[in-house]
Amino acid sequence: MGSDPQYAKYPSLSLAQNIFTITNPASADSSRQTSLKKLQDAISEHKMAPLYRYLAHPMDGILNTSGEGSTQKSTTSTARK
Repeated sequence: MGSDPQYAKYPSLSLAQNIFTITNPASADSSRQTSLKKLQDAISEHKMAPLYRYLAHPMDGILNTSGEGSTQKSTTSTARK
């Protein structure tokens, strides 16, 4: 199964490394910018809207603080369905 062409490129460990670099507070700013650009390019090129939503959605994205993108402050945590 691992040698099948459709499975050969997933999971993409380079994307995981880029996400780690962006979220790691000890990373240098230049490394973060490079990783961010690579991640944005990969999301656009491979049409990874679910990954983008998981990372950057204004309310639910893991890279946003709770309620950062909303106009109202959330007083309770929103439960995922």
